[in-house]
Amino acid sequence: MVLDIIMTHRKTYRLFDDDERELVYEDILNESGQILSFKDYQAPNQTEGINEYNLDGVLTCEKEIIDGEEGSRTEYTYDSDGNITCRRLFVAGELFEELSHEYLESGFIKRRTQNNEEIERFIENKNGNKFLREFFEGPNLYDRHAGE
Repeated sequence: MVLDIIMTHRKTYRLFDDDERELVYEDILNESGQILSFKDYQAPNQTEGINEYNLDGVLTCEKEIIDGEEGSRTEYTYDSDGNITCRRLFVAGELFEELSHEYLESGFIKRRTQNNEEIERFIENKNGNKFLREFFEGPNLYDRHAGE
């Protein structure tokens, strides 16, 4: 079985007064219009990116390649409802930061960790029309907001 995959290859040029042009950016999009890859010729170093999507068309990974080496990679995971549950940022192949989302019946919790240490947390609790938001830096509560 052969699948016909339709992709669009776009090129962006800088235009000069004398009808000259210079290629500055190009990207490849899938049939849904999502960027599969790009090359940025204006960046100080040779920069390109590669995006990966799951079968539902949801972004699962973004890679930035600089001078042929992976500079950074961001991986995404989702729950069965399509909500993001985790975003992991890798720099030079090492996990740098993780942002997790926990969805609760009465709100949600968002945590940012670096080097396995929680550096930031946001908690939102809802009760009908009322809500309470708490902001933490490390273990320390530094701000609270309430509203309805």
